[in-house]
Amino acid sequence: MPDLLLLLLCVPIFLLSGLVKGTVGMGQPATAIGLLTFFVPLDEAVVIVLVPGLITNAIQTFKGPPVWGMLRRLRIFFVMNVVFAWIGVKILATGEIMALTAVLGVLLILHAGGMWVTNWRVISRRAERILQVPVGSLNGLFVGMTGATPFPGVPYLQSLGMEREELIQAMGAMFLIAAITLAFGYVSEGLLTREGVTASVFAVVPSTIGLYLGQRIRHRLSQEAFRKTFLVVLFALGVYITATNI
Repeated sequence: MPDLLLLLLCVPIFLLSGLVKGTVGMGQPATAIGLLTFFVPLDEAVVIVLVPGLITNAIQTFKGPPVWGMLRRLRIFFVMNVVFAWIGVKILATGEIMALTAVLGVLLILHAGGMWVTNWRVISRRAERILQVPVGSLNGLFVGMTGATPFPGVPYLQSLGMEREELIQAMGAMFLIAAITLAFGYVSEGLLTREGVTASVFAVVPSTIGLYLGQRIRHRLSQEAFRKTFLVVLFALGVYITATNI
C-alpha cells in the first residue's frame, strides 16, 4: 500500500481506537488491528499499532496513584506475560495469519459473552497467586500470536476486585509490558518495516487525541454503564474480527 494512503487511513482508525481505549481502558490494539487488516496483513498491522500502544499504555499506567504496589502484587503474572509473548511472536512469524486473527476474535466473543450472562466473582488472594502463572502464560502467548488480546488477562484482573480506575491502571500496565516485549520480538524476528514504523509513529497523534476524548467520556459514566460499554465493545470487536478472517 502506498505510504501516503496508509498514513491517511491511520488518522480515523487510530482516532477511533484511541477513543475506545480512553472510554473503557482497553481495545485500542484490537480495534486498530481489526480495521487495518482490511488493508494490510496481520503481521504488518501489529507493527503499526506498536508505538501508539506504547505511548497510550504508558499514559494509562502512570496517570493516577503510584503503580509500584500493583506491579509488586502482580509481578509473577507480568513476568509470565513477557516470557510467553516472546514465544507467541515466534509463532506469528511462521504461522497462518488469518487463522491467528480469527483466534483473537473468538477469544473476545467468549470473554464478553461469558461476562454478560454471569456475575464476575472476586477470587481469594491464594487463588490470585496460584493463577498468576497459567493466566500470565496464556495471555502472553495470545498477545504474541495476535498482537492484541485481553483474554484471559483482563478477566483475571477483573476477578481481583479492583475499582474501575485501579483496573484501568492494571490493564494499562499489562498492555504496556506486552507492547515492550512485542517491540523486541518484532525486531528479533525481522517483522519491522520502514512503512510500518513510519505509520506507527504517525499514528501516535490521532491515537492520543482519541485517548483524551475517551477519558472525558469515561469520567461521565457510572460503574454499571462503564461495565456494559466495556462488554459491548469487546463483543463487537470479536464478532467483527472473526467474521473478516474465516
